[in-house]
Amino acid sequence: MELNRYINFLTFEKRFSKHTIKAYKSDIVSFLSFFEDTFGLTSFEEVRPLHLRSFLATLLEKGLSETTINRKKSALHKFFAYLLKEETIKENPVIRLPALKNRRKLPDIIPASDLDKLMENTSQLSDFWDIRNRMICIMLYNTGLRRSELISLLASQIEGDGITILGKGNKERFIPISGRLVKYLAWYQNKRDKELSQAQQTCQFLFFSLSYTELDPKTVYEIVNKELGPITSVRKKSPHMLRHAFATHLLDEGADISSVQKLLGHEGLGATQIYTQVSINRLKSAHSKAHPRNNNHSPKKE
Repeated sequence: MELNRYINFLTFEKRFSKHTIKAYKSDIVSFLSFFEDTFGLTSFEEVRPLHLRSFLATLLEKGLSETTINRKKSALHKFFAYLLKEETIKENPVIRLPALKNRRKLPDIIPASDLDKLMENTSQLSDFWDIRNRMICIMLYNTGLRRSELISLLASQIEGDGITILGKGNKERFIPISGRLVKYLAWYQNKRDKELSQAQQTCQFLFFSLSYTELDPKTVYEIVNKELGPITSVRKKSPHMLRHAFATHLLDEGADISSVQKLLGHEGLGATQIYTQVSINRLKSAHSKAHPRNNNHSPKKE
């Protein structure tokens, strides 16, 4: 009876969509079934926080995500708030329950073997804009630059074996570059200068648009997506994925987290630690696949 009144309230007073009402009803009914089957209780006045905790724990054991469980908890909270307003119950039992903290999803990482292909046959490219597109990807992966930092990067910022970047919060950081990248950049800058000279244009940006002005962020995304398409099966192909790969591959090779933090320009270690977890997970996976006790190898007979 109370549930029907609540559904009418959502339908005619709150004017929620049919989809939302159906979801709310499903969440409430699933709890009521659990409440009755598990504890043998039927009255809303008998619901206590421990009953709700048990229900949410069961959902977690079934493998539901924290986001889904929090949504169900929210539906129950609103239902019991309605019952409290209607004076059917004396206290909302959901109030005492904290929301589950969502686990931060670890990003997919493009394998280093895939990204090595970026530098294959690059020197054979002849069209300047194809060269520019390839170099944008090479630069993002080898330096961990943010997309905005790459867009604003000036040719004059490339100094010897490093780049000085003015990142978030106007904080300056130095990013060393490998000897191989130094050669690629010298080759690219030569092509860049010739293109500007032939077009009778002047531009300070290291990478510029077809109109010889600052690149648009969307254009950079499209360039990266197109360049990565043929070389990797990782679903998401974006400038930020190259930054993810930069950080994770450094940690895979033994770089310490504080150094990676400085290279990425993170304010604190918290934002960098996600890459440590990715690296650990990759190490565990590699160990699981390679360790003889995890395979179906028969032990050698003495």
